[in-house]
Amino acid sequence: MSGRNLMETFCRSLLVFMTLLALNGCVQNTAPNEELLDFTLQKQNHHHQDYDNWQETPIQLISVTSLPGSGPFQNVTIIFTSSKSVDLHWLTDSEIPLEHLAPGVETFHKSSGEGLNDATVKLPRNHGLSTLKVNLIAKNTTFELQAVIDITGNSQHSERISSFTFFVPSSSEVGISSTGKTQFHVYVDTSQSTFKFAIITADLYSLVQRNSTSHIIEKSAYSFQPDVTSTALRLANRTHQENTYHADLIMDSIAVANNGGMLTMLSGCIGTGKLVKMLYIRRTLLLRTKPGMPPIPADTVAFITTDTPRNISLTQSSKTLIVIRCTAVGNPRPLISLAKEGGQVVTEKSNVTIFAAQYPFRTAAIFAFKSTPEPGEYTCIAKSGKGVSRRTYSIAHKQKS
Repeated sequence: MSGRNLMETFCRSLLVFMTLLALNGCVQNTAPNEELLDFTLQKQNHHHQDYDNWQETPIQLISVTSLPGSGPFQNVTIIFTSSKSVDLHWLTDSEIPLEHLAPGVETFHKSSGEGLNDATVKLPRNHGLSTLKVNLIAKNTTFELQAVIDITGNSQHSERISSFTFFVPSSSEVGISSTGKTQFHVYVDTSQSTFKFAIITADLYSLVQRNSTSHIIEKSAYSFQPDVTSTALRLANRTHQENTYHADLIMDSIAVANNGGMLTMLSGCIGTGKLVKMLYIRRTLLLRTKPGMPPIPADTVAFITTDTPRNISLTQSSKTLIVIRCTAVGNPRPLISLAKEGGQVVTEKSNVTIFAAQYPFRTAAIFAFKSTPEPGEYTCIAKSGKGVSRRTYSIAHKQKS
């Protein structure tokens, strides 16, 4: 081979090598057999991308019916399909279990062939709610679907829903580089639904040890909403093409590389019908740096910040429902309890309704008081293996000014 041909071959090989290095520099030092989603999806035009290996939501909401009826009850029925068995929860406006409307609340859930499900909640007519939420969690996956249903009005109404599709990585576990970097593409397709506007958000959770206590890093990225600057997590290359919404999700966190973590992606659509006002699809990805490595180190547990204030004020005339929300991550998945000062565990027999939803490496618990609680300190206790974490809330009477 001539010197010129050798030089041309060398240049072509170098060009290919540099191109691959530029595209995959974020994932170097990662085991080759680890599933790792890369940086190659950078094009602004996504019409011709191949999404055949991507995973769609395993739950699809088909229809919603509100039937006031002539008696003292109002029935709300949903029909949905699922490729997996599901945990189904009916919640109030504030995501409180409907047991607070007891006595009189009844729920029915049946399934038939081909993954078709029929679920009904029977509400007392004086329920006083404006909206109702239904939460569906696909078992053995990290998918969750929630619908916000308008239940005002006295006329019967049925609405057929064609759920939008949220395309996300097919695996529930995603490998990252040794420096904590990864990137992949997500998008929403609303073309086959009544939903014509979509949002995409993401939150990153990672355990960090400080003074022998586990803490959570929380970073947010938003797409088709106002941007939030974050060095650990951001959404880039956002495009809106007719009924599709695209974004590249970019993560850069050395804390995740050292400790593992979770990435939660959520897409929501605003309804245009009379019944379904919002529909959300949530997917949690488990982040690991090595094959076989758990996303969260064993025997660790930590709380994720919730919207519950640490100091809760009571007024004598207040009829506001007092709720304490506690969400914790851990390996194994934590169990959460609530204890009053002095160590007395709060149970459903002690003036509170308890609701817990369990996900891979995460538990979300709600403690809703049926009547005004006694003032004092209440502590959420999360236990996971040998790990224990606590978060204390203070309930006190509001002082008159």
